[in-house]
Amino acid sequence: MATQRIAYTFADGGNEDIYLIDPDGSNRTQITDHPASDADPDWSPDGKQLLFVSNRDGNLHIYKINADGTGLQPLTTGDSTNIMPAWAPNGEKIAFASNRDGDLEIFTMNADGSDLTQLTNNDTADKTPTWAPNSKQMAFVAARDDHEEIYVMDNDGSNQTRLTYDPDFPAYDPAWSPDGHKIAFTTHYDGHEGIAIMDSDGRRPIEITTGSADSWLPAWSVDGQEIVFSSNQNGDDDLYAMLPDGSNMRQLTNDIGADVAAAWGVQDVYVQRVFHIIYDPYLPERGRW
Repeated sequence: MATQRIAYTFADGGNEDIYLIDPDGSNRTQITDHPASDADPDWSPDGKQLLFVSNRDGNLHIYKINADGTGLQPLTTGDSTNIMPAWAPNGEKIAFASNRDGDLEIFTMNADGSDLTQLTNNDTADKTPTWAPNSKQMAFVAARDDHEEIYVMDNDGSNQTRLTYDPDFPAYDPAWSPDGHKIAFTTHYDGHEGIAIMDSDGRRPIEITTGSADSWLPAWSVDGQEIVFSSNQNGDDDLYAMLPDGSNMRQLTNDIGADVAAAWGVQDVYVQRVFHIIYDPYLPERGRW
């Protein structure tokens, strides 16, 4: 039976592990248990496996694990940093960011770690890839004009096009809606981080969170009816869900520690993802790359 589950990262006392919960916040299940950082989960399209990032070998690398916590397999190795994995909806490729050429660039590889291909090559960091539902495009974040903006490109790295143009506020954490029509993202409004939504061509951006709390890292439910995100509304970093217009907000987690890195979907069905990793030399405030 297909069951909706949310994979996320729980950070407590400097350690991070991957957990699962039901969409109402119940049935909490621990998937990884390691003294290193295990974070940034993303589901496989068939819902049977998870990608995540870990520094368990000393460097940040991408791993694959069965959804029950068995069958751990490294997909990247070596001295480079490899982060932000995103599994293509058609299951063929995994996109990720790596500094193996000196700064963060976007690469793809097959689901078994083979056929490494570099998609971007710029003097500034390119990161946070997120696939379009048809697997033909991906959105990503780049700081090519002194602050972060959202771009889109074809899955071979061609036709790189900037989508956001606000000169005062950065845009990051893109998440493509399941129907392909919208992109949710994080930006800054009125002195705080907030969730915004725009058409997939960059038009009609609008903030959908309000108030003085910070909200960030949006991801869509598989049916596109809700957006899950992280927020510090009650003091800790917890997971919340809301409708795409910002209404009907509900709190999913309430732990001492940070509940972040959510990936919401139905097992055996493609899901969206968000990320949060603590241990990395590129890490600025709040664990964002």
